[in-house]
Amino acid sequence: MDIHSFIDFQSDSLPRGIQSLRRVRHDGYVIGRYLLDECADTKLGSPQLTLIQHDGQPFMLRWHPVDQVSAIQHNVQPGQIHLTPPERIIQVSWSGRQSVFIVALEVGYITGPTCGGTVDILDSMPAQLDIKGTKIGHILEILKDGLERPTHTAFMTLACVLLAGRLLEIFGSKPMPPAINGGLGVSRQRRILSYIEAHLQDDLTLERLAAEID
Repeated sequence: MDIHSFIDFQSDSLPRGIQSLRRVRHDGYVIGRYLLDECADTKLGSPQLTLIQHDGQPFMLRWHPVDQVSAIQHNVQPGQIHLTPPERIIQVSWSGRQSVFIVALEVGYITGPTCGGTVDILDSMPAQLDIKGTKIGHILEILKDGLERPTHTAFMTLACVLLAGRLLEIFGSKPMPPAINGGLGVSRQRRILSYIEAHLQDDLTLERLAAEID
C-alpha cells in the first residue's frame, strides 16, 4: 500500500493496495467490501466519513491519528467497528491482508436536509477505535444484507440516514434538527432505532425497516 493514501470511495480508481470486492455507490454514500494490503506507517484519509468493520481473523493494529501525541496498539477482533471522520489522517500499520466492510458517507449528505448534521459536529468528531453500540452494528448488518442481494436504492438510503442520525446523536453536542424535504425526521429515526433495539435477535432487513416507517 502507498505510504500516503487519500481514499475517495466514490472514485473509479482506488489507491494501490485497496481492492474493491463488491460495492454500491449512490449520491451521498458508498457501501462495500474491500481487501486492504499489509501496510507500515501508512497515512490514510478520506473525504468521506468512514466506518470500517473487520471481517477476518484477529490482528494487531498500530493506530495513530496525526493530531494525537501517541500511537495505540489495538488487538482488532472480527466485527469491531472503527470511525474516521472526513479529512482526518490516521497513520496505521498492520500485517497481512485484511478483509473489511466499509460505509463511506459524504459530508454533503450528512450536513444536508435529510440527515440534518452540521460541519461543526463533523469537525469535532473524534477518530475512534472499536465503537460500542449495538444499534450501529445492526444497521451495518442490514446494509450488508442490502449489498449482497438486489435491493431498492430507497431502502439503502433509509439505512444510511439512520446510521448518520445515530452517529450525530452520539457525537453531536445538541439534538439534531428535524429533517425536511422528505427526510425521516428525528421522531421517526428514533422510532426505527428503537425498533432495531427491540428486535436485535431477529433477522432484520431493509424492507422490514421501511415497513416500520409507514
